[in-house]
Amino acid sequence: MVVEITSGVILATDIPAGNVQDSKGAAQLVTKAAECSGQNVDYMLGDTAYGGTKTRSEVKALGVEVVAKVPQRPMPFCPASRRILSEMRTKYKAPKISPGQEKSET
Repeated sequence: MVVEITSGVILATDIPAGNVQDSKGAAQLVTKAAECSGQNVDYMLGDTAYGGTKTRSEVKALGVEVVAKVPQRPMPFCPASRRILSEMRTKYKAPKISPGQEKSET
């Protein structure tokens, strides 16, 4: 679900199957929210399910910054995950923003 944080208006929603990861389809929801609202989406706030590399890359390609913690536990199916997660924790720091605060142009 994508919600406009100051008004609480729901801009986009999806109900995936129970065996689908939360982050799957995040980029499509961001696109749908932008289309429905007629506004640019600057940030996507999420929990650690949205903090992985794939989701960040897909959403960043849309020009949207992901604000989510990086997953803390290494994924058991990826032998290099400890190194990758360590690098992500160093690289991605969530900006401190308040509702209604505009994205700074840097």
